[in-house]
Order: sequence, then structure tokens, then C-alpha cells
Amino acid sequence: MKKLLSLSMAAMMLMSTAAVASADSGTIPLYADSLNAPALKSIPTVYTEHKEDKYGRGTTTLWSSMVLDSASVMVYDASKHYNVPVALDLVDGTSATYSTTGLKRQPGITYSGSWKETKVIDPIELGLVNVGTYKSEDEMYKEVIKDYANKGWDSDDIVVEPEYVTTKEVLNFYVDVNGKDTYVGFYDVTGMKDDKERATAAQNVINYLVKDQQYNPDALSYTYVPTVEKTGEYTVYIPGETQTIKHAYAGGDDCYYLTVGNQTSLHGRSGKVYEVKVAVDEDLFNTDLEFVNGTVTYKKVRGNGAWYIANATMNYSETSAVRALSADYLPTYDLKLEGYTVTINANGTTYRMEYNAYGGFQTGSAYNAAGSFKTKSVTAFDWVNTASWKYVRNFSLLSIKKLNSLFTRKY
Repeated sequence: MKKLLSLSMAAMMLMSTAAVASADSGTIPLYADSLNAPALKSIPTVYTEHKEDKYGRGTTTLWSSMVLDSASVMVYDASKHYNVPVALDLVDGTSATYSTTGLKRQPGITYSGSWKETKVIDPIELGLVNVGTYKSEDEMYKEVIKDYANKGWDSDDIVVEPEYVTTKEVLNFYVDVNGKDTYVGFYDVTGMKDDKERATAAQNVINYLVKDQQYNPDALSYTYVPTVEKTGEYTVYIPGETQTIKHAYAGGDDCYYLTVGNQTSLHGRSGKVYEVKVAVDEDLFNTDLEFVNGTVTYKKVRGNGAWYIANATMNYSETSAVRALSADYLPTYDLKLEGYTVTINANGTTYRMEYNAYGGFQTGSAYNAAGSFKTKSVTAFDWVNTASWKYVRNFSLLSIKKLNSLFTRKY
């Protein structure tokens, strides 16, 4: 008998007094064929043809082998800066023609752009020079330029680029264990203006360690450690002539979404089918949450082209802290679980916690009014703002430890 992964979800820990739903139990099968998922039905075969007139005006026509309930094409929206679905007017439910005139890029292309490459033609490289110690940067430049001018180079053409000087400032935290200071962790305070600001940051960390980690406040201490690294080496060269080359790139082929009954198939620009989403009206994970809707996604195995269940996602009512459960399956012979994601909402923040097939925490992400944050560990200070890649340590987000405590797993 195949194993089932059981989740016990004490979601009430995250909820306000107004919310009442919780997920006390649920099962995510370790194998896709243990899901009570609907089988795939017939999938429409699609043909497309693109035409342009002598003025460059274009149209694309799509034909389907089956009568469709609806069809849409993904085209770039300049105001949103991403592709959006545009409904197609079907003729007899089997064909549609739409204009491609004036589109920034072809339908279905999910990303495009350009980048410039600057090449140096015949540069004269003079290599690395250890410049030693000088009283000022100006003095250093004068010495280096003078040195190379004496070797026959024109001082106006010589460029000196200093290596980076790096500065890092941290607070190291310790706890007294039997008279010996034991390292707890660090807090990056690089860029803070003065001792007062650093002291405030230190107190915030101590408050957190006492409240959430149950440390004895009298046993905690910290040190301020500023470090400066200076290489003292400089690159000296005469720049050659440059040439700029512009490169264009584009990618993606998510073009048409065609719906027949409870199935929606994704097709590329040529009509090739990539995946099929099947809507379900029952909770395949058997939780006691208020079920809203669900989707099973089928994809093709590379090589033999067989369809397999790649994902099952169940969505739940906004009255619950647990908003969604999603399981990913591998295209292996036994269709084994790759991992699952739990989506939680607490105090206006949405958390997405990703686990491997056996319940081991992998990554977490949080989305709120302040932006997007991500983590890859379970330490105390691991939320990072993905816009700035700086640590988020104002403790406005729930700790990974607390989020993990919501789920106990039995096999």
C-alpha cells in the first residue's frame, strides 16, 4: 500500500478572532496515481496560419479540431508590461482570426529585450601594479602615471582603476553558558550612522531572542565588529577603441488557451500543446477547509510524450488562514511527489512555504504591502527583501520557526 503524507495544520495560531476555519487534517499522496483526479479527455488539435499584406499589416488564423467553449490569445500589454489573455471571437466554435498589427512582439512570447555588448579593439593592457602606500589618492595617481610616462606612454592616455575598498560592520551576539560566551548569531549594521542607532538595533535583536527564542536576557551580550579590507592594487591600462553591438532576445511560447468543458489546454504559436489544466469541484487533499476550487495540471513526459499529473492545486476560503495547498509530481515511472507548497495568510501577509516530498522545509516567501521577501534557511534572521537583497529584521514577519510549527507530519 502506498504511503500518504498527512498534514496536521494548527492554522488558528495565525488567525484573527473573526476567522473560524482551520485545517485539522489533510492528505497529499506521495504518488500522483493516488489522487482522485479526473482523467484527461480529448484535446483539440490546433493549426495556425499567419499572413501579412503589402503594407505590413498582419493577421493570424487559428483552427481547432474540436468545438471550443472559449479561446484566448496571450498578447503583450504595454500598460502592464506583461502578457494578458485576450478573448477570441470564435466562428462556429472552431476558428478565429485576430490582428497582429502594431504588437510589440509576437503573441505568446513571454519575454523580450535587448542588451549592448561593448568590445575593446586592440587594447593595450599594462597589467596589475602594486602601488604601495601613499598619503593621498592624488599622490598615488601621480606616482603611477609618472612611472609609466617614463616608460614612454602618454600620461593623458593612462587610466588607473583602484580595486574596491570594502567595509562591513556587524553585531555579534553571545549567550553566557556556564561562564563561557557562546556565539548565537550576527546582525549586519553596515551603514548605520552612530552608536545610538546600533544600540537600538541590538536591543531589537535581544528582545527577539528573549521573546521568541526564550534566552535569558541577563545572559545575552554583543560586540560591535567593524572590518575594512583594502587590496592596495590598481589596474593600469591605456584604453583602446570601443565598438558597441546591440543584441536582441526573445523567448516563451505560451500563446493560446482553449477551453472545452472543464479542460483548458495551453498551445504554442504553431498550435503545439504543452499542458492541460483540468478544473475539479472537490478537495483532492481531503482537508476540512471550505473548498473554493481546484486544478490538476497535466504535462507531457519528455521522450515518450505520455501525459502525467504535474501539479494539483486546491484553493480554500478567505475565512481560513490556509488559503491553498499545491503538490508537484515528477515525470518518473512511479509519478512520485516532488514537493508541496502551503499558502498561508496572516494579518494581511501571504506566506508561501515550500517543502520536499517528506516534509522538509525548502524555501519560504512572504508578500505584503512592504514588498516581497524570501528565505532559504530556518535561522532567526533570514527574511531578505528581494528588491534590495537586504535582510528584513524589523520582526514584522513571522519567523520560519513559527511557520514550520503550524504543520506536524506523519507518514
